[in-house]
Amino acid sequence: MVELVKQGLQPSDSLKMKLVFRPTLLHIDEGGFFNLTKEERKENIDFILEYAKKSCFDIYICGLEYSLASDSSIVKVHFNSYETEPSIYENQLQELFTSVQSLTAKEDLLMRLKQRLITLLALRLNHAKVFLGPNATRLAGQLLSAVGQGRGAQIAHEIGFADSRTGVALLRPMREFVDKEVAYLAHFLNVDSLRVPTLSSKIKIYLTWSEQLKRLLIFSMAEILLSEAEKAFIHHGVQDDLRCDGRTRLDYRPIVLETGLVSNASGSARLRLANSDILVGVKVELAAPLPENPQEGRLEFFVDCSANATPEFEGRGGEDLANEICRFLQRSYASGDTINLAELSVLPGQQCWILYVDILILECGGNLYDAVSLAVKSALYATQIPTIKIATMDGDQPELELSDDPYDTKRLNTENIPCVVTLMKIGNHYLVDPTPEEECCSSSGIVVAVSGNKKITAVRKIGSGSLHPESLVSMLKTGSEIGAVVNKLLMKKLVEEEKLDNSKKIGFLR
Repeated sequence: MVELVKQGLQPSDSLKMKLVFRPTLLHIDEGGFFNLTKEERKENIDFILEYAKKSCFDIYICGLEYSLASDSSIVKVHFNSYETEPSIYENQLQELFTSVQSLTAKEDLLMRLKQRLITLLALRLNHAKVFLGPNATRLAGQLLSAVGQGRGAQIAHEIGFADSRTGVALLRPMREFVDKEVAYLAHFLNVDSLRVPTLSSKIKIYLTWSEQLKRLLIFSMAEILLSEAEKAFIHHGVQDDLRCDGRTRLDYRPIVLETGLVSNASGSARLRLANSDILVGVKVELAAPLPENPQEGRLEFFVDCSANATPEFEGRGGEDLANEICRFLQRSYASGDTINLAELSVLPGQQCWILYVDILILECGGNLYDAVSLAVKSALYATQIPTIKIATMDGDQPELELSDDPYDTKRLNTENIPCVVTLMKIGNHYLVDPTPEEECCSSSGIVVAVSGNKKITAVRKIGSGSLHPESLVSMLKTGSEIGAVVNKLLMKKLVEEEKLDNSKKIGFLR
């Protein structure tokens, strides 16, 4: 916030407006409450004074314990300097916080004491307005806490842009910024970081803005929060056919694929599409065929969303997504042109092979439908089905003999097994392989299953928005063409991988 104010005060041809007030900084020393040593408090204060000096701002420094003073004239405030001095209010502050039991009540008390001290000093120094620094993320937590405590009447003042109840206007200019934006801004402006003690643990956390930015990027999959500026940036990139990661609208991200990783499965594959990580295992079993299809075997899909992929999948959080993917795969493979299920028949009407396809989503990085379909096709390509011979009839019941040779197996023809292509519409254009941020900017899209012969076997609309008929036709045509190319390239790479030595397999070390 100080950096933005400093930029607003500097004359510039690029700025259409300029701030016309003269700011003064105020720092409240909380070291006495957090039991910091005199050296640690001095180190923090020296950092603040040096920053104010570089910013060419005057600064007032006061200890938090003076928030208990009955009158502003008693408060000791230092101008452009600070010396830690014992105060009669320091022990009172410690006793007050010790008497409060719950952490929520302590945080609320700390906030109110700081606001009271800020108001006292603003009135004493004849400042009519005070800029506070809470952003949207912090205010959202404060809102939920206030609702939980039943303080509905005060919420509008405590999280609004302005609060003038005390005679001093408390303004919150950062209330529209989330933590992610603040971290980006501080990183690009090279803002120095300061050790921040936390009330919950009473330990010091040493986090630079770059480290906070990395932490936000790590946890961004749990909840994608985009500002209007970020959404506009993504929209303009799609419009200019240059996405945030440098791709065009019809480009895929790098794909890493490997088969034969699970030794106790009949077939397996692991696929990584950027940050989306999928593991598929195929198990074959003998069972009776369905009465409506006595001459065919069948495939059964099971999808599991790992809780490690994103916190949203904890408990039964990923069940809906897993069911959606499972149903779409069943529809995609229902067409007779995709896979010849008659090859799975052993004894027509009596015995057939059932292929259980288990899909585990290890990590979410966007475009899950495409990643899952490619991994499933690769695992089915690598699946080895044992050879069975029908022995002499014993009465009316035939006997099945399983070959003793582990290499005496057969494989399915997977050439026409469909690959899924997801197309998301952003603005007036559509794109393939969307990232999580791009998915947030899109209101509608389609998921298309395309077989190797360019036949569309299943279509599903996603998103709450609508699609114009002309856009839908164009998206289906593009999806069919891209799906055919992806199928061809995938089969080519699977053949090449099959010729590699097992010693060159990477496994889960990548």
